[in-house]
Amino acid sequence: MDRQRMQIRILIALGLVLAAVLVGYNAFTSPPLSPAEPAAATAMFGAGYRLPVNTASAVELQQLPGVSETVAKAIITYRRQIVRFDSESDWMGISGVDRDLLAELLGYITFTDQ
Repeated sequence: MDRQRMQIRILIALGLVLAAVLVGYNAFTSPPLSPAEPAAATAMFGAGYRLPVNTASAVELQQLPGVSETVAKAIITYRRQIVRFDSESDWMGISGVDRDLLAELLGYITFTDQ
């Protein structure tokens, strides 16, 4: 293979890697569960486990019942603005989160980092 073809293949491969990084693709994470499966979330996290929302990724947040990709991104964006969630009242400013969804999530989340 000549040098020019090799360089083109390397550039294409690097472009694909860059595109994957920009869109947030991670080959090591499983696709999210559908957003209305509380039993699946319990199975995913285990009984009694609560997801620390101040450190959770968008992929982890999508495992929670009622949390779509859009809502997970809104949670991350809002968390960056306020630095951290200290209580459930902090969630009232998130687009896509209402009192009903928050009430459902309280059994699956924690505001501590552990």
